[in-house]
Amino acid sequence: MTQAVVIVQTSEWSALARKLRPEALKPIVEVALQEIAAIGKPAVASKAPRFSGRLSKSVVSIIKYAGAPIPTWMSLGPKAPHRFLVERGTKPHFPPTSADSKGGRRIRRYVRRRWGTGSDEREIARAAFRLARAISRSGTKAHPFILPAWKEIEPQVDGILSKAAKSIELEWLKK
Repeated sequence: MTQAVVIVQTSEWSALARKLRPEALKPIVEVALQEIAAIGKPAVASKAPRFSGRLSKSVVSIIKYAGAPIPTWMSLGPKAPHRFLVERGTKPHFPPTSADSKGGRRIRRYVRRRWGTGSDEREIARAAFRLARAISRSGTKAHPFILPAWKEIEPQVDGILSKAAKSIELEWLKK
């Protein structure tokens, strides 16, 4: 399953791991990645467009080891299934509008919440069809939020990684 993520690679640190004991490197790298996650998750969540709040609530950070004794990369981004559709937008397509399908129920729920149409099912069905027809003509607009969030926190991330690199260098000099 692919995911919209911001990746911080620590492959240079993996090269140092061959010269240093992994036990000495692991806490330094883990703390650095946890600090990045601590500033990155709120930044991504705050930039995410809000309608139901599911997108901003689904932001997670995952630290991966990839067979190495120290963390080698981390991903930061939402896990909501509609993350790509929001981030990149969609090409023109005709979404389902039937009350019998899951997608149709979602569009009808969106119509009710967005335009406050009443409980008249015929009115809701007509509005959902008009929305689907508009999507079929022009698609949906992209609302990028991951890259803008990354650009916002990038100077802080550079500082965290520099601090970790200095700690690793000090550990190396101890050896």
